[in-house]
Amino acid sequence: MQKELALSTVTTLDGLQSTSLCMDIGSEFKMSRFQWILNPGQEIAIPDHDFPLFVSNLFVVMPTLGCLVPGWLLVIPRRPMANLTSLDTNERKGLQKLVAAIQSRLNHLEKQVFYFEHGSVLGSLSSCGVNQAHLHIVPLPFDLIEAAIRQPGVAWNPISCQAHSLRVRHREYLFVTDSRDRAMIGLPTSPRSQWFRRLIAVETDQQDHWDYKTHSGLENIRETVQLVGQIDAHDA
Repeated sequence: MQKELALSTVTTLDGLQSTSLCMDIGSEFKMSRFQWILNPGQEIAIPDHDFPLFVSNLFVVMPTLGCLVPGWLLVIPRRPMANLTSLDTNERKGLQKLVAAIQSRLNHLEKQVFYFEHGSVLGSLSSCGVNQAHLHIVPLPFDLIEAAIRQPGVAWNPISCQAHSLRVRHREYLFVTDSRDRAMIGLPTSPRSQWFRRLIAVETDQQDHWDYKTHSGLENIRETVQLVGQIDAHDA
C-alpha cells in the first residue's frame, strides 16, 4: 500500500505525521526519484520504501533505499538542487541543527557516525539516478574515512568545513566527515555511481548488495525507523 502525500501532511511507518510543503520544480528535476519531495503542487504517492521521519519546509529525513546497515538516513533538501553546495544561508543553518538532532538519536548505537555526499551535477553517474542533493548519515563499525582514502582513483584532501559549508562548484566531488569533525573532500578521476555504497558494502561483507536499485534493504529500513523514530520539529 502506498502512502499518499497530501498538501499538508505526510504519514510515517508508525502513523506519525509532520508538516509538508508544496512547491514548483524545474523540468530538469522532474525525473528525480524524490519527486514526491520536490512535488509540483499536487498529491503524489510516496513509494512504499520511503518512510519520512522528519518533514519541514526545508528538509525531509528518511532511511535510505538500499539500507546496508540499520540507522542509515538521508537528509534531502525540499528545494531542487544538484548538490549541497547550492544551499543558501538559511538552509545551511537548518541542516546544521538537523544533523545535530540526528546525531543525538544515533549516539546510543555505540558506533561512529559518518556523513557523506556524492556531490554531482545533474544527470551524471555520481548522481546515482536521483538528480537531487542529499546527505547520507550512517553509523558504521569501521572507519569510513580511513577506508575511503585507501581507495585508488580519488585525490583526497582534508578540509575544515562540514557538508553544509562546502564551496565546490561545477564539478563532481566526494565528501565525507564524522562526528569528530574530521572532513575530507575527494575529486575522482572519473565519476562512478554509488561510490560510498560500494565501499560500505565491501567493508560490511555485502559486496553483492551495494546497488539500491536491486537490493532495497527493506528489513534494515524498518529497523532504522524503529531505532530513530520521528524527529520532533522542536529538536531540529
